[in-house]
Amino acid sequence: MPDWTPNWSDVNFDYAVAKRAAAECDAVAIKLRDSIGERERLATTARNEWAGRYRDDFDVTFAALIEDSERLEADLRAFARRIREAAAAARAEQARRETDRARWRSEKRAEDEAD
Repeated sequence: MPDWTPNWSDVNFDYAVAKRAAAECDAVAIKLRDSIGERERLATTARNEWAGRYRDDFDVTFAALIEDSERLEADLRAFARRIREAAAAARAEQARRETDRARWRSEKRAEDEAD
């Protein structure tokens, strides 16, 4: 018998759920990007007719809102990417385990034939 043992367990990873989760993150990021554009368009219209202290307050608050929205969009895209990377790593690990199992069986067969 070979002097090593492969991992006989399959990788436990739900690829379908990961695919859906990554797609949902991307979809929400796209909706968020679209809403940012729409908010900026509406803000431009409002700014053309607005002046004074409340306009200044609005500008500061609006800039923070856009910054937060852009950060959230980037986070969602990064999370989707990490989910896809995890799925790829799980696939690679499963393939490695299967290769190890095949190698072990081959070594075992060769040992059995040598006896």
